[in-house]
Amino acid sequence: MSKETLGNIFFFAIVCLVVLWQMFWPGYILTLDMVFAPHLNFNAWFSEGNFLNSSPLIYLLKFLNLFLAGWVIQKILILGLFFLIGYLAYLYLPVPKKNYARYFAALVYLINPFVYERFLAGQITVLFAYAFLPPFIAALIRFHRQPLWKSVFKLFGWLILINIFSLHLFVMSVLVLAGYFAVSFFLRQTTPKPLPSTNSGQALEKEGDLTHPVSSGTSHPSREGNFNPPRLANTPRPRGAATPLDRGDFGTPPGEGNLTHPGSAAEPPLLIEGTFTRQWDWAIKFLVGGLVFLAISSYWLVPYFLNQDSSVINNFDQSNWQAFKTAGDKHLGTAVNVLSLYGFWEEHENWAGYFIWPKDNYVFWLIATLALLILIISGIIWGVKEKRKLAIALTLIGLGSFIFSCGAGDTIFKNLNWWLFEHFSFWRGFRDSEKWTSYLVLVYAIFGGWGVSCLSEFWQKKRIEKYFVYLLMTLAILGTYTELGGFARQLQPVWYPESWYKAKQILDQDKEDYRILFLPWHAYLSLNFNHKLITANPADQFFGGKIIQSRNMEMPGASGNYIDRKYIALDKMITDDNLSAEMMLDVLQENKIKYIISLPDLIGADKYQYNFINQGKIKPILEENDLKLFTVSAK
Repeated sequence: MSKETLGNIFFFAIVCLVVLWQMFWPGYILTLDMVFAPHLNFNAWFSEGNFLNSSPLIYLLKFLNLFLAGWVIQKILILGLFFLIGYLAYLYLPVPKKNYARYFAALVYLINPFVYERFLAGQITVLFAYAFLPPFIAALIRFHRQPLWKSVFKLFGWLILINIFSLHLFVMSVLVLAGYFAVSFFLRQTTPKPLPSTNSGQALEKEGDLTHPVSSGTSHPSREGNFNPPRLANTPRPRGAATPLDRGDFGTPPGEGNLTHPGSAAEPPLLIEGTFTRQWDWAIKFLVGGLVFLAISSYWLVPYFLNQDSSVINNFDQSNWQAFKTAGDKHLGTAVNVLSLYGFWEEHENWAGYFIWPKDNYVFWLIATLALLILIISGIIWGVKEKRKLAIALTLIGLGSFIFSCGAGDTIFKNLNWWLFEHFSFWRGFRDSEKWTSYLVLVYAIFGGWGVSCLSEFWQKKRIEKYFVYLLMTLAILGTYTELGGFARQLQPVWYPESWYKAKQILDQDKEDYRILFLPWHAYLSLNFNHKLITANPADQFFGGKIIQSRNMEMPGASGNYIDRKYIALDKMITDDNLSAEMMLDVLQENKIKYIISLPDLIGADKYQYNFINQGKIKPILEENDLKLFTVSAK
């Protein structure tokens, strides 16, 4: 391992320390949808109607849980997540290394509102898929320039990883591939093919997006204005000589190999304009790679297509899309809010009030956003001049991700997105459409890195110190300053109360077939031991698969989407409270409920009464200040 590689690993390890801070300490990080417990319960992942794409991850975590506690596994995942987001972005984003441009691009990709909001929301699997987007895009660029079998299998290999962690980002990536295939097919059909040359000494020299035919014994001007003799295709490159690819100008990671000229013995000829390979070679390899992907992913695709009617996305309708619509900002509106990398639907929910946001310091946030905007615009200008085709492709990806990210929000794109929801069944899954912002961040990071390179070169030519560029870089990163220092120390490690362990010990001793009703009857709770942050109900994770707890999100338009329909009668009994004691006991016993756990401190402020607990057939067997355990006697 080279010193440069070790230095980069050390740099991003330090960045992880700065970002996570106190979250390295022992204990659980419980935040909204990220709930871990000593022994992980994965039953919900395999519930009827759920996709099984994450099965490899689930089985890996189950294996680790055999000899590692849940909090240790969570630390490993969180540390690995933030390291991968930064380090993979540094390795693979197509940004020059000079002037710290690639470091800046990687930091923008790591420290931004999208990562901030999604991690606070506990969407760790979405962020893992997000971490794999830079190598996926780099593999696509590599395949376009050099469509070897190795390139296509790497491309679809990264797609498999994205698919395991997030179906949303997987579908987005498939659409990017589909767009690439369609455009490439069209251009290759409409672009005139050059006639073969009879001059055996002729070589092709590729620089940027242009292909120059160079005859043996001739010369052409270089970019610096000097006349240099050409290097023939069959002439080996001098040892140590750097190419644009070696310097990182095309964002190719170490170990990927260098592009060679047609005729070189080291690699097959490039499939680019002006080379003479079979016209359909690239398409055949692309399609074969797709078939291999389908074969590997059959473990979840086959069950899905055999049981499409039971899929959870069939329950998503207009009320769902409206409930999860992209959030706007009172000053910016929805469209500009999305362009600012915000718009997560929870921004308008009570959950958001528990945290501080960069926009709370509005003046500084505007200055930081302006700094990033200057760098992005500079990068676009530089890209149009230096990497025109790639710049256009990235612009189209960014534009598409912006439009789709607006979703059902109040923008001019609302009707288009509604039409997509209604006419494409797979698009129903994008009810949380702001996840499209993941690709918008990717485009911003690349353009921002190009902007750093562009402005640094401009300042250098003017013989002016580059402090202004470094100031812009610093401000752009600090635009999400609340992500630093352990997310501003808002997420503190906690332990489950001793009373929870006492109750679990009693329950584990009973080997009969029974169920446990957990109260309060809510899918999300504000737990006192977790600093009263709103989190998903952790009961089924802590006490195991025998727990029956509410799955109702209690949101207008999103309530009542139960995967397990057999608990509807139980839900009605708890929320209605008008049934007789005898009828309530019947419902409990029909659902095999032998025990009831309640949290008294939360029930006191609950909108439900739970009066059925007070009847004579339900008796307490454990009473602590923060937990009570009841047993339900037979009739």
